[in-house]
Amino acid sequence: MNIYKRENNKWTKTDGLAVRIAVQGNNCPWVVNEHGSVFKKKNNSAAHGGWIQYTNCPKAQDIAVKNGEVYITAKDQSIWKISESKQAGYGEWNHVSGAAVRVG
Repeated sequence: MNIYKRENNKWTKTDGLAVRIAVQGNNCPWVVNEHGSVFKKKNNSAAHGGWIQYTNCPKAQDIAVKNGEVYITAKDQSIWKISESKQAGYGEWNHVSGAAVRVG
């Protein structure tokens, strides 16, 4: 699915595709694509600024951002989190006890 951002009272298409989306406090989106890969937009502009892929996490089915933490539910229903301050796709995802299909 295409990704759009509301700017100046109109919807602007951005680069990338996603099936799930969450937005952090500075308006930078995190997304999950159809393959379960996790990406963070490099900036909060709808222009084609590119994405950072987080390759060190399980395949995701949902994503949420809250209080500086990014949460995903994996395809096996496990829950994982990482600080949204981790840069350029690095940082360790931490397992959270419990199981879920959706977060947020």
